[in-house]
Amino acid sequence: MVGAEHETSAARFADVARALQLATTVDEVLQRIVELAVETIAGCDHAGVSLVVRDVISTAASTDPIVIEMDRIQAETGEGPCIDAIRRQATFESRDLTRERDWPRFARRAVAAGVHSMLGVRLFIAEDTFGALDLFSESVGGFDADDRRI
Repeated sequence: MVGAEHETSAARFADVARALQLATTVDEVLQRIVELAVETIAGCDHAGVSLVVRDVISTAASTDPIVIEMDRIQAETGEGPCIDAIRRQATFESRDLTRERDWPRFARRAVAAGVHSMLGVRLFIAEDTFGALDLFSESVGGFDADDRRI
């Protein structure tokens, strides 16, 4: 017997697949992905896709200006969960940026901008280009186990 949670997830992913079919360019696909992340992931207030080409980080898609600001701060400080997701591991999370020790310069500025938790997930775009799906929450502990699984 299929549980209600499984049915809800299946329906959610079917909706995502239908929405992505409407996109006709890579830029449209990336933009739709970040919009769907905010719509689909309960703890996500803002989302973006960061790309790294020849060690230069750029924002390929974003739901709003705060995402561009977070990418700019990470690029300026050279630290943050999305940079670590791109360069070192598949996923990085900070549940409470006010207590973050790995990225102190980034965290201080992110909190001042209203971001209190983040989730960065590595994306492989091409051989020389790596990226990350960057999820931002205005709440401490904004992402739970279901959010990470999605």
